[in-house]
Amino acid sequence: MEKNTAARKRGDTSFVGVLQQCARGVVADELDTQLRDLVKKVLDTNKAGTLDVKIRVDPKGAGRVTVQASSKATPPKEEMEGSIFFVDDEFGLCRDNPQQRRIPLMMDDGDSGAAGDE
Repeated sequence: MEKNTAARKRGDTSFVGVLQQCARGVVADELDTQLRDLVKKVLDTNKAGTLDVKIRVDPKGAGRVTVQASSKATPPKEEMEGSIFFVDDEFGLCRDNPQQRRIPLMMDDGDSGAAGDE
């Protein structure tokens, strides 16, 4: 650990320190926002989500490298409420049970058929 002491005096060379310096701090700010948004969606849905951070290091010769960071948040998906349908004999979907007899509550002409309406 002692050999890192001199390097750290020149600046923070830790992972977090380097990440904060990538793209003038924009990467760290975006990660902070993505993490907060992800936590909110996880709590809202009670389902897991992920935040992936990718660090690419390319050689540039003479003891130099380029560090590029990117991230991808995968929030939990909110499921739409399902609808119940019945399957008819031809495998079509319908809202009314095709196996159940219908009770005529209304007449074809719109008359309710109630006693005393005549």
